[in-house]
Amino acid sequence: MLQALLAERLKLAVHREWKEGPIYALVTGPDGAKMKPTPADFDPRRPPFPDWPSDRILTVRQESPDGFRSYSKWKGRDVFEAQKIDMRDLARVLSAYVDDPVVNQTGLEGYWQVMLDVPGGPNYKRQGTRPGRANAEPAPTTEAAIPSGANIVSSVQKLGLRLEKRKSPIEHLIVDHVEKVPMEN
Repeated sequence: MLQALLAERLKLAVHREWKEGPIYALVTGPDGAKMKPTPADFDPRRPPFPDWPSDRILTVRQESPDGFRSYSKWKGRDVFEAQKIDMRDLARVLSAYVDDPVVNQTGLEGYWQVMLDVPGGPNYKRQGTRPGRANAEPAPTTEAAIPSGANIVSSVQKLGLRLEKRKSPIEHLIVDHVEKVPMEN
């Protein structure tokens, strides 16, 4: 409905193209995944993490059909936790913390329990790294450069996974035409 509205009111015309570009491949590490699979009897309606320490501060809790996901602060760390997440969704979460898309290439099936130190929690805004982006400053890559002290690459390695820089076809949305002033009702 939104696409039809934009096409009608702004004469928006777009097309999609696939172009070779940089990605991060999420792959298993040399020793395999160090995450626990989600138990078969997992109940997504049960509130997560009932044994949290009292000094843990919940900042965001998201509910999905698969269960709960949360961001919290604990001992000065920003932590992402999911009791039930598949690798495709984990790759999507990780894409917010690096400068290129993350694509799941782990080969791991099913759902997993994940606890991951992240830089800045759910409101983290990464810096652009390539010329032509709105902010051309390099993204923080060292633990000292990230306010929370988390380094996403080392956090992923603690799960028995790795982020590898590769090239792959990426879908791009190309705007062919758009009017500056919308049509009247």
